[in-house]
Amino acid sequence: MRTIRHRFVRVFVILACVVFHALAVDLSSAYDEQELRFWQPRYSATTLQLLRALMGRMAGQPAALTDAQLQQLSSVQLRFPLPSEQIGAEAQYRGDPLMFYSRVNPPEVTLPVLSLKFFSDVCLAYEWLNRNGYESASPTIYMKLVKYNRPVRFPQGRYPPLLRAIGIPDDARKDAALEERYFFTFNHFRTFLLLHELGHIYHRDVAGGPDSQKHEVEADLFALETLRRLEAPPLGAALYFTVAANLQLNRADFPTEAGWKEYLGKLSHPANEFRLQQASDYIRRNARAFAGGATSAPDSMTAVQDSADVLAKLAKLVGDSEFPMVAPKSTLVDLSPLELRKRKIESPKGAKR
Repeated sequence: MRTIRHRFVRVFVILACVVFHALAVDLSSAYDEQELRFWQPRYSATTLQLLRALMGRMAGQPAALTDAQLQQLSSVQLRFPLPSEQIGAEAQYRGDPLMFYSRVNPPEVTLPVLSLKFFSDVCLAYEWLNRNGYESASPTIYMKLVKYNRPVRFPQGRYPPLLRAIGIPDDARKDAALEERYFFTFNHFRTFLLLHELGHIYHRDVAGGPDSQKHEVEADLFALETLRRLEAPPLGAALYFTVAANLQLNRADFPTEAGWKEYLGKLSHPANEFRLQQASDYIRRNARAFAGGATSAPDSMTAVQDSADVLAKLAKLVGDSEFPMVAPKSTLVDLSPLELRKRKIESPKGAKR
């Protein structure tokens, strides 16, 4: 996530982004702009509603932010650009699903429609797989396939959309219970995302430079502290970092430790071991508060602990020189690993099958 103080960032920042953006996933070929144009007003309306709720601007909804935070962030605006609307310095971010960013003056958070669409699809995929008894590995396998292979290596020479690639039915959201779960998950993700970007603006972070990692951790903690006050499980943080860790380059992508550290040093928003472990540790220390305090239900505590465990596991994986990759095997990418597989049902101890 990138904070932009000026519309046109400094030349050295732009050059650094150009160098490393070539290594980022570009999902432009997976989504037609016409489809994204359909979703643009819908994402705008529901995300703005979330922001109003955080600001305490909805009837019966207390503000999630402190008085000092509200005073500084009251004039924040949101943008939801289509790829064709990302011009100038922003054009380099087109198609990168991880590129949510903000600027300080005037205070503004940019949430590209393509990025929101991809995360929406991820939320729907996980919920549909879980509800229908399938293994949940397909979305992360998809991320690795697009991470390590150019679009030309896929059928039709373009990345297939996530839901179609996995085999999620087009009418999946007609299931009312699934739709409720999907929207719940997507809202948790957007809430964490908004709070993170608000954290950048609140701390007046500037893009690029040696303090990028510090700024990212600072913004993460701003978001997590707010969720703790809301007594809300940090599900959105776990979802965002799961995607980021699988789409970004990791230690195993570099032949040497020096090359890995050089890459991290030039990233403005690394999902690296330090950042992930900091988030996991904070959640674990405050698990009871996230789950609802003294009256927390067992299910809520489990959800919070699971989030901390996910982040801790990701922290180890991204820094592991043996982190699994999907290497090219032929002219076209093999999509068979994405096939749906039913979860194995474990028998109770001592029971015969």
